[in-house]
Amino acid sequence: MLYLLGILCVLSTQTTGAKFPERIQVLDALSSYYYPLSCTTCLSTDNQVCQGPSVTCQNNYFCGSTRVTITAYDIPVINLFSMSCMHHHSCDEKGTITNSDATIKRAVSCCSNDNCTPPIPTLPDRSYKPNGIVCPSCSSIGSLTCDSTDTVQCTGDEDMCVQQSITITANSTLRTIFHGCATKSYCDFNAYSKTLFNLKMEMKIACTSGKSGLR
Repeated sequence: MLYLLGILCVLSTQTTGAKFPERIQVLDALSSYYYPLSCTTCLSTDNQVCQGPSVTCQNNYFCGSTRVTITAYDIPVINLFSMSCMHHHSCDEKGTITNSDATIKRAVSCCSNDNCTPPIPTLPDRSYKPNGIVCPSCSSIGSLTCDSTDTVQCTGDEDMCVQQSITITANSTLRTIFHGCATKSYCDFNAYSKTLFNLKMEMKIACTSGKSGLR
């Protein structure tokens, strides 16, 4: 299952009474709202490092690092690491989604200087303790639909039901769908569109409390 992502960080603080180094950090962060940053853009299957060209970001974007891991039947199958321009609302976020086939973990970190290197994002832990929520469970590659009549027992902080669709376009188009359980923090990632080199990815996430239809 090919699931990627890309995301970012928010830095909110006050300068009143701050020490000089803290003021510099605040000014660096605020400057990205008005002056576009230059950030490294790259993608790697190494979950620590990647290299690539520097690009000019839009206003309100920071330099971000994203880690994604996919585990199928408790066997690690995908580790992805990327760096790119990240909207500040997505910075320092992390979350998980799970169904009967796989668990996907995602985490984002950011920094606010030209071509800075964000900290390596820390992936969230996953609890196996049932929480009483039951969600539809299915996934498919090559289609944006799947048979969601099966269910999965949610665990830990995954107390939302999720439908995640991803469309990846390069020389050809790949579509995937994932129904399962999600943490609220993963649901907060929301819709996302990103182009890395000749690869364009669009992701949509819709979540419910597990008792009603998609909102």
